[in-house]
Amino acid sequence: EFTAAIRHEVTAPLNDGELEQVSGQIGSQSQLLDMLSQYGSIRLYCDTLSDQSAYYIAHPKEWGELYRDFSMWLEDLEEEEREELLPAWIGDAIVIGEVPQSGNYYLYVTKGDNKGKVFQFEHDGFEFIQMGNDLYSFIDKISTVTEKLVSDILSHTRYSDGKTDIQWLAQRYEFDK
Repeated sequence: EFTAAIRHEVTAPLNDGELEQVSGQIGSQSQLLDMLSQYGSIRLYCDTLSDQSAYYIAHPKEWGELYRDFSMWLEDLEEEEREELLPAWIGDAIVIGEVPQSGNYYLYVTKGDNKGKVFQFEHDGFEFIQMGNDLYSFIDKISTVTEKLVSDILSHTRYSDGKTDIQWLAQRYEFDK
């Protein structure tokens, strides 16, 4: 048994000019812009001895790269497959984050009936799973420790003891008092 120390990492919030630029690119997205006025990016359940983390909501500067990475999963789809597998809102979504080193991405819908909702693209089953009715419920879901969350983290995140090549799996999270 190994006890890993973890932390959460955030970067500096966007300044007014950066917020205005993002708003110009994606339109009025009050919750997303509110979050970016508090945090530039959020990385959760980070291993202190390696670069592993369980969830990442990226800085807007990284959204383009994340979109390109996500798009690689769609490149080889035939037109019929696109119609069958891709949701109608796919053209109105931006990739705002990922499950690091997993091939799974978080998409935020900017228009239409699903505006403001967050979906996870799960590459294994080529599924789009709704993770939150809005950004806040999504963040709450990935930051509140529950058995389901630990199980999800267990499926994709490995921690290091800093001494061996062993990749440790999370079994539970405890708070230091």
